[in-house]
Amino acid sequence: MTESPSLTPPRRRWLRFSLRTLLLCVLLIGSSATLWWNWGPWLPEFVLRSPPDLVQADLLRHGRGLILLFDHPVDKDRRINEIQYIELPSGRIRYSVRSGIGGGYVRISTGESTIQLFNHAPSAQNIPLMDSWNIETGERLDSDRIFHGSRNISVQFSHEDRFVYVCSDFTGERTLLKFPELTPAGNLDELFKNDFDSNDHPIARSGTFSPLGSWFVNFVTAEKVQFIDLKSNFEMRELVLPYGEDTRWRRLVFSPNERVLALEYLPSHAGATNKVMLVGAISFASGDLDPRHRFNSLPYFSKSGEYFVVRNSDDATKEIRRTSDPQTPLWKSQPGPLDWIGDNVLRCDSQVTLLDGATGVTLWQQPFNTQVRTGSITSTEYIALHDAPGSLLLCILNAHTGRTELNTHDWRWSAQCGELHSTEFCGDSSCFLAYSRTDTRIRNLAVARRHSYRWGLASVPEFWLTLVLGAGFLWSVWRDRRLGMRA
Repeated sequence: MTESPSLTPPRRRWLRFSLRTLLLCVLLIGSSATLWWNWGPWLPEFVLRSPPDLVQADLLRHGRGLILLFDHPVDKDRRINEIQYIELPSGRIRYSVRSGIGGGYVRISTGESTIQLFNHAPSAQNIPLMDSWNIETGERLDSDRIFHGSRNISVQFSHEDRFVYVCSDFTGERTLLKFPELTPAGNLDELFKNDFDSNDHPIARSGTFSPLGSWFVNFVTAEKVQFIDLKSNFEMRELVLPYGEDTRWRRLVFSPNERVLALEYLPSHAGATNKVMLVGAISFASGDLDPRHRFNSLPYFSKSGEYFVVRNSDDATKEIRRTSDPQTPLWKSQPGPLDWIGDNVLRCDSQVTLLDGATGVTLWQQPFNTQVRTGSITSTEYIALHDAPGSLLLCILNAHTGRTELNTHDWRWSAQCGELHSTEFCGDSSCFLAYSRTDTRIRNLAVARRHSYRWGLASVPEFWLTLVLGAGFLWSVWRDRRLGMRA
């Protein structure tokens, strides 16, 4: 006897299984995770974890290149310096050059046209030059034309590398050359000839360029300094301290705009303290010191050179003054470290405060749970804050609003870059270099670039991918449901 078929209709499925829906679901999860990972103003674009033999790293001002110096062992008793130019953001090595006997130090010229390799660390008294290359091509410069066949020299470049000052640390020979022509800059042979014994005073028989390259400053003796106008026909002016032979130069500081010059001098008689003079542009051009402008510390100029900070000797407070009227304090700040962010004053302790440079009014304030300090002030747009006891990079703040744009404790950052300490921004503040050291080696290195999200999330490619995959997933679920209801 045959059984009759059941008259109960089969139960409808609310959702029918589909491999298409499963695939779109997996892709949507991956795209959403990528969007979360890459969403943020600052993203690492080049990272080195525990690179072998890396001793120095420098970010070029245009932000598209990184100079790395390695100290490689050749055999048991020999080492060699290797310099690499890394292109950013690709990380491709444009060129690699080797020279020297290890233990070197790289210096990039002011205009970033050349790289110089020196034999010792920058703190050493004697820094003989070992080699030099064109920074863009890696081509070695003609040493016979620049160095006269000698390597026992130091070099210094002016703003935009228009001139180069060459000084022999052993023979005392000095010269000023046009660059890249490498021809003598005017008839200045007699300028560098003097009988002063450089061992008596460290600043004598030395020279330096002003920030914008308008002047070359030649310290003839401990009492006399010469200023050579590099924008005219090498006109020369002399400045002599009017206090007799007992007075000695110590330091000289130009304001960034070259309109003000700070001179620190030291009377040699017992019990005397350092005196600092601020010389205005008019009196500087005439070669005269104005004795009214005296301070107890070297002024610390703002980025534009319009303002400066000096220490008040009475109560150890800091006074902010204007270079056009250096005798009148604009306002006072409490004792403690101050930094210039453009023409505004940054004060760091357990909180970060940005003050208006002209009035002292608080622009914004950001509290922290620990003592913080700033890193190298190379940007007027962003502030790198470090842990004061250990110098660990904590965060990047927007200098205009005080808002935290990068928190290095974020797992997404720390997982890629690890702990970082020293920071350096490029010229337009679009990227920064950060690294940490162990003794003489660099342990971790990262270059992070800021992405300008003009349209918010719509500026991120992963957003559109996530949007398309999300729409496709919802359509697939809807279609699977309809097919399930028909079954």
